[in-house]
Amino acid sequence: MISILSSRVKESNEGDWKKLLRVINSLENSLEVDNSKELKWYVDAAFVVHPDMKTHSGAVFMLGEGAIISDSTKQKSNARSSTEAELNGIDDKISKILWSKKFIEYQVFKVKEM
Repeated sequence: MISILSSRVKESNEGDWKKLLRVINSLENSLEVDNSKELKWYVDAAFVVHPDMKTHSGAVFMLGEGAIISDSTKQKSNARSSTEAELNGIDDKISKILWSKKFIEYQVFKVKEM
């Protein structure tokens, strides 16, 4: 969402302002302390959100409730369905997911796969 809003700086409208307020509100509500040592990746795609009919993908690597790595990119190809957009998003992000898994393992931490 942040990447999309930042691309609309020149031509922002009231809807963009409302989206920005939702992002700020979400950030304020997520400031709780979490002592969990659980590592998780989340990947999502927003289907056909750009004027050229492209989809946007995002991913975040979490330690408990805190984000360690986040990534948000416009997909290179047009998806024909939201399912295809989700699969393209996973395909785009899988190299970072695998790299982070190997990095954690090389630090002599065990990775529990789910």
